[in-house]
Amino acid sequence: MWRISIKLEASEYYSFSASEGARGIFDIDAANFATILTLYDDVGTMLARNDDSDADPGSSSFSSLIDFVFDEDGEYYLVVSQYDGDGLLSEGLSYILHASVEGASIDCAA
Repeated sequence: MWRISIKLEASEYYSFSASEGARGIFDIDAANFATILTLYDDVGTMLARNDDSDADPGSSSFSSLIDFVFDEDGEYYLVVSQYDGDGLLSEGLSYILHASVEGASIDCAA
């Protein structure tokens, strides 16, 4: 289940549930800044981080990509931040986040 993103200290956080063995792919495209993607578990342990990826032929080398297999059921958090400066997103920055997690459902109710 995906939940609405929130801005906290000017980074954007996305929360979702994933099952053990599920593969998650998180990809930034069309960003007008150098992005960082960071994946955390429900207790705040960093599981994966990427600031530049050339693995996605449809993205610039400054876009981020995480391809991750979850080793347990749980709640997870994906954080989008900026590479430059203090990492905080500032006014006027934009990106497209493509996210897929095997077996996940989307809850559109707010």
